[in-house]
Parts: sequence; structure tokens; C-alpha cells
Amino acid sequence: MKSFLKKLFSKEEIYPEVIQAYFNKLPRSIRVSWFREGHFIVGNIETDTDEEFCTQGRSPKELVEMVNDAIYTVFEVKPDY
Repeated sequence: MKSFLKKLFSKEEIYPEVIQAYFNKLPRSIRVSWFREGHFIVGNIETDTDEEFCTQGRSPKELVEMVNDAIYTVFEVKPDY
């Protein structure tokens, strides 16, 4: 239980070298186009590395969060960075 609480409330140290490594994994250009479909806003994401994927949200704020999450997932970047 103690280790669970410690992990829950303590953040990992962020290292500049890791930030640079993650930055180098990201594409130089990311384009997001969107459209409404019923109660959702669908975002089509394209990168200069020819990656294409999409996500959706119920509000503009949620769509932005989902786009960020999709980019972190596709390019294997930890959200803390």
C-alpha cells in the first residue's frame, strides 16, 4: 500500500535529454482537419511523416485533448513529457 501511495503522489523526474529524444520522434508538421458528425467532432490528423489517423471528441476542448493523446500514442511519447 505504501509503494502504491508513493507512486500515486510522486512524479518521475523529468530529464532534458529525454525531452530532446521525444522531441526528435515527433513529426515536424501536424495538420488537423475536423468536421461534425452528430454529437461528435471528428479530427483527421496528418503528419509530414505520412502518418494519418483520426480521433473524436464531444467538444472542441475534448477534441484537442484527444488529438494530443493520439499524437502521444502514435509516436510513443509519455504524456508527462
